[in-house]
Amino acid sequence: MPPSTKHRAPTSACLPPPPATGRRPLLALLDEATSSISPPAQAAIYAALKAAGVTIVSLGHDEALRGLHDMELQLAGDGSGAWRLR
Repeated sequence: MPPSTKHRAPTSACLPPPPATGRRPLLALLDEATSSISPPAQAAIYAALKAAGVTIVSLGHDEALRGLHDMELQLAGDGSGAWRLR
């Protein structure tokens, strides 16, 4: 894989397999998977996953991720174990 496309590998690996296989993932765990692509490309990837019925869990620092999800889990990060779901 060319170095210029390596950052897309985690995302493409989560897309559903071709219909001929009869299988599809139920859950996609994306850790900074779309951090190196444009917002329109991010939106297209998330829309494709949602349309396929895939539940998406994202980890990232990009504020645009908030608009691509229905819920947000915030961890306190101070060792207390505190969290909140918005």
